[in-house]
Amino acid sequence: MTGSAARVRTGPLLTLLAIGNFIVGMGAFVVIGIVSPIADDLGVSQSSAGIVLTVYAIAYALLSPIGAALTGTWPRRNVLTGALVLFGAGSVLSALSTSVELLTASRVLVAFGAALYTPLSAGVAVAVSDPEHRGRALARVFGGMTAAQVIGVPGGAWLAYRFGWQATFWTAALLAAAGTPLLYRMIPRDISFQATTVATVAKAMTDLPLMFAVSFTATIMTAVYVVFTYFGPLIEASAGSNPETRTFYLVLFGIGAVVGNRVGGFLSDRIGPRRTLAVVCAAHIILMPLFSIMPWHPVLFAVLVAVWSTFGWSFMAPQQSRLAALAPQAQSLALALNAAMIYVGIAIGSAIGARLMDWQGLQVLGIAGGTMAMVAALHLWFSGRPAHRRDHSRELIPSNPVDFVAQDPCNATEGFPMSELTTSKPVATRKRSIAKTISWRVLGSLDTMLLGFLFTGSVAIAGSIASAEVLTKVVLYYLHERGWAHIKWGHD
Repeated sequence: MTGSAARVRTGPLLTLLAIGNFIVGMGAFVVIGIVSPIADDLGVSQSSAGIVLTVYAIAYALLSPIGAALTGTWPRRNVLTGALVLFGAGSVLSALSTSVELLTASRVLVAFGAALYTPLSAGVAVAVSDPEHRGRALARVFGGMTAAQVIGVPGGAWLAYRFGWQATFWTAALLAAAGTPLLYRMIPRDISFQATTVATVAKAMTDLPLMFAVSFTATIMTAVYVVFTYFGPLIEASAGSNPETRTFYLVLFGIGAVVGNRVGGFLSDRIGPRRTLAVVCAAHIILMPLFSIMPWHPVLFAVLVAVWSTFGWSFMAPQQSRLAALAPQAQSLALALNAAMIYVGIAIGSAIGARLMDWQGLQVLGIAGGTMAMVAALHLWFSGRPAHRRDHSRELIPSNPVDFVAQDPCNATEGFPMSELTTSKPVATRKRSIAKTISWRVLGSLDTMLLGFLFTGSVAIAGSIASAEVLTKVVLYYLHERGWAHIKWGHD
């Protein structure tokens, strides 16, 4: 779409896409608040009921790139509305489930619908918005997901405790049914998009610079969920166990998430996606260790929660905008892989948090989260190296255009700038360029840990837990030796 007509329709379309993300977010995250009613009604332990969350996360991570490949040539309107239909059907099956096994199976269908909808809605936002407004458009669409944290999750929990946990899933199904015809009517029939096939997916999965940039999402989400998984006990440590107090802090966290999402989109357009992500990482490094200084005064704890949640959800819009720029020929696929990495990070972060809780308790989580945020900052720094290399190669374009293919300044297959292969440069210059490329390939291979989680989850989780524990022990030991922390080691 172009011209004034496009501008008229873009606003309502982005809002409707955000509403769809609100529905998806509510149906996905509400389980966090209704594990106890599910466990009591189905006669299982809370840990058994909690497996529903794990299965959803794994299914989403696996099905997001698969769904992008299977539906990559279909009209966007059909895929988005079909995704909500799948989501609604899965929610109906969840409401009708009479055992935890049936409930878990239904959540796979819900995850498939969500895995199709969320990344594709971001792709549509990229397609209908100008590049200079891309960050804010993505923030607006993803704002539905953060709004679900404020309204959907607490509201769904209230429905579950008031009318039974099935009412929450019935509500999600009804919202999906109401949103489907509206979405079908509003999305342009002839919207342009990039076709995605199985071959496209396979090629992208071997693009190490792209995959390393995508997997940054998993790294930063790991840092966040090391702490957020045990947000309830952290609230109790500073503000008590009153249910209304807990609800207040959850709503406060959600409000911070909504604000942060908009701020992230604004900053992405103003200072650039990578600088915005660097600010987010720095904020996490500073703020998360404060959760290891417990208890806080309730008012100060509220300030900490609000500021942390604002930065915690500021990363999505700039990360999506960065990936859209890194993969202009495969934007939909890059956004689908990015969505999958959200749940990879959630799964790894919650597993690290559980392991550290067993080892040392709540007081270690903040330091562990800050340590993982440092890892995320390093990940971001290294994932910027390919862009630097490409910019450098453009500076080496010879005056003779025959010697340089302007349409492909970087050979995607071999990973060497074409100018290095077609121009007569000093041997030392070529050696330095080749050395940089080899160094990047070594660094890029690190993303295989995160990608491997999609197929060998237990191995990746175990490696991440061990790495986080070692890093955290080193930090704690240093603080202990300097007399800045008095923490007992092990269980007496």
